[in-house]
Amino acid sequence: MIRLAVLGTGFIAGLFMDTAAPKLEGYTVTAVLGIDEKEAQAFAGRYGIPAAYTDYERLLADPEIDFVYIGLPNFLHFSYALRALEAGKNVIVEKPFVSQASEVDILLAEAKKRGKMIFDAVFTRYVPTMQALQDNLSKIGKISQVTTTYCQYSSRFDAVRAGEIPGAFDLAKDGGALKDLGIYSIQFLTTLFGRPESVRYYADKLPNGCDAGGVLVMQYKDFCATSILAKDCFMENRCVIAGQDGTLFVDDDCFRFPNLRLRRSKKDAGETLAVLEESGMVCEFRRFQEIYEAKDFAACYRYLEKTRIAVDVLACAAQLAGIVYGSNKKSDGE
Repeated sequence: MIRLAVLGTGFIAGLFMDTAAPKLEGYTVTAVLGIDEKEAQAFAGRYGIPAAYTDYERLLADPEIDFVYIGLPNFLHFSYALRALEAGKNVIVEKPFVSQASEVDILLAEAKKRGKMIFDAVFTRYVPTMQALQDNLSKIGKISQVTTTYCQYSSRFDAVRAGEIPGAFDLAKDGGALKDLGIYSIQFLTTLFGRPESVRYYADKLPNGCDAGGVLVMQYKDFCATSILAKDCFMENRCVIAGQDGTLFVDDDCFRFPNLRLRRSKKDAGETLAVLEESGMVCEFRRFQEIYEAKDFAACYRYLEKTRIAVDVLACAAQLAGIVYGSNKKSDGE
């Protein structure tokens, strides 16, 4: 049984407790970390969690915790993950994993040093529909075009329109469409095709420099992949991989990844190759459990090597678009 501590009491922590935790027989949530005592106790009481903490060092000293699940704001991911590894805990980090490839290297080195595991919790990589796509990719022949769309109107964008800057649109807190939505497109593409030869991000920026949306272009040797991202509007999202012998479709964004269809021509009605029957969050946590219980450190670390590619691609895209996140800004005098 994996004894898990949830770091955070916000949306993602509540989503995990409401939708995934009840279906995960191999896990038990033994602790939660909140901003203040009232918030932590309320979350613990709501879900029957035995221990509630506001002091991270005290939580890390708890012997009843095997893993910490980091569902905190993006800019805190690296520091909290490193401290957990140093304390001898295994780690699961919500997306986006960290800001720089160098941070992935540090975490991976620390995990290996301590004999611990660390996982990147991004649905796309672990859902069975991704495996089905990989298994059927050869059916469409030489790839000509790849497009993905992930546009959803943010619940916090009304505040932006009212002149406010919520965390989701604050670069000091690693906000913006590229880091929030684009990481799924990047994970989708790099999982399938590896590192691109070049990347560009054409950002639609707000007055504070944060991207409300944009177009991400990843150039591979024989084809171009284009991803449309937006947090200030919505679309009927879709992923399309078009080849000379057919086209594969995902009828939503590459985060939800609900199904996979194949059409061999415009006249072909097509066939459904796979349907996602369980939530992506359940799929990923079950995969983490399999690797942990098998003590398959090689598999764990291979995933981190793939994460490194995705993190580096995102960082390059942001840099070329002139987007500077808080954790990457130099202090005065540097």
